Amino acid sequence: MRFVRIGNAHLILPALYFLLIKHDILPLLPEELTSHLKELYEINLERNQQILKQIDEINYLLNKHDIFPIYTKGTGHLLSGLYDDPGVRIIGDIDFLVEPDQTEASAKILMNNGYIFAHKKNLLRSEIRKHYPGIMKEGRRAIVEIHRWAVSNKFSHAFKSSEVQKAKKHPNNREDCYIMCDRDSMLHNFIHSQLEHRAHRNAHVYLKNLYDFHLISGRIDPSQVFKAFPFYHKQSEVYRQLVRNAFQSDRDPELSKISEHRFYHFRFKMNLRYKWFIMISYFFLHIPGKIYLSYIRKPILAIFNKELRRHLLIRMKEPGALRQHFRSYKKVFKKS
Repeated sequence: MRFVRIGNAHLILPALYFLLIKHDILPLLPEELTSHLKELYEINLERNQQILKQIDEINYLLNKHDIFPIYTKGTGHLLSGLYDDPGVRIIGDIDFLVEPDQTEASAKILMNNGYIFAHKKNLLRSEIRKHYPGIMKEGRRAIVEIHRWAVSNKFSHAFKSSEVQKAKKHPNNREDCYIMCDRDSMLHNFIHSQLEHRAHRNAHVYLKNLYDFHLISGRIDPSQVFKAFPFYHKQSEVYRQLVRNAFQSDRDPELSKISEHRFYHFRFKMNLRYKWFIMISYFFLHIPGKIYLSYIRKPILAIFNKELRRHLLIRMKEPGALRQHFRSYKKVFKKS
């Protein structure tokens, strides 16, 4: 069924199930579909409850060393009470932000208590950029990503982790951790989903992210947030238009119906309609930079950096490393 296929692709089936119950629509659906949606919701609810217990454990371990994480994205929203029900949001990883000089210390504390690398990796100290490599623990539901910066370096001038730290707040009724303020949560939603993952360029948007943005809009006015956020303001209008159209929302009152930034709307629509347009954009905007970083800059730096040289040699000897590298060029074609 197309309804299930689209809902599953956008990671919103538990949320749809809850809304169907809320609006008394569920009895109108086929029994088989109702049973399937209920099962998915119950599985996700149980998983999220276990994730909340995992968060309690993480906080306990880190607080003893005066480290108080700021939870972001799905776990941050769950702790903030953004959702009417804890079972509606599908959560992948547990993401939290700490001070840059606490990143490795936090990882060491957790790894001394049973966590291990989620993926085998020949780790370079210089590679600990946005976040430490994912770690996991047997019997726990989610991989943990410890962030030193809220966003990647490319966007850190517009969304500074130091400012996020200053504006952080405690979730309701708990003092052992923090979450982002509503303004930062909204900006982070946009930057992470649209800019870091290049969704604005590839016309690839998850309804899950749009729904989060819509719910945050019930707490703070998007127009006021982005008016005070000059960086990437033009790109944000396309995303905000999508939120308004998807949920028939009036929570962004100053958003123009026909944006003055027509270029971004045109590019998004072309990417959405034509696969060849995405391929051309990808080739001219992404491939040259990837070639430069992989085959020119990094080898030159390796001549003078012993650690990087050793890393590259070990990486080249790993089985399937070369195949995995070239496979990364195909991602855009799979997504499109």
